[in-house]
Amino acid sequence: MLISKHSQLLRFIVSGGAATAVHYLVMGMLIFFGISAVVATGTGALVGAVLNYVLQYYFTFRSIRRHIHSLISYTAASGLAWLSNLLLFMLFYDYIGINIVFAQLLATALVTIQNYLIYNKLVFHS
Repeated sequence: MLISKHSQLLRFIVSGGAATAVHYLVMGMLIFFGISAVVATGTGALVGAVLNYVLQYYFTFRSIRRHIHSLISYTAASGLAWLSNLLLFMLFYDYIGINIVFAQLLATALVTIQNYLIYNKLVFHS
């Protein structure tokens, strides 16, 4: 059981890392083209969430739940994650004044912990 949980956590990190890379890529491109950082991170997170669902469903949790059930839970969890990321980024970047890269990295780290707990218990469980 412990090895299985460690393996699942590693797959979660790989899947989430790929989705996060897409998030950051979209965010960076939008900022490069003059879009505000807050709008850019919100858009990037949304694009990353689509990839993340597929990877988490098939690769990380190897879910056997019907997509309709997983998608409903995932949409709610992703909405919470999107809002958490946006609010944390705004807090770190706009209010505390942390530079854009570190603000996003810190927001991502905190949302990652939140996501693993929610996905494991509510979204992809069998």
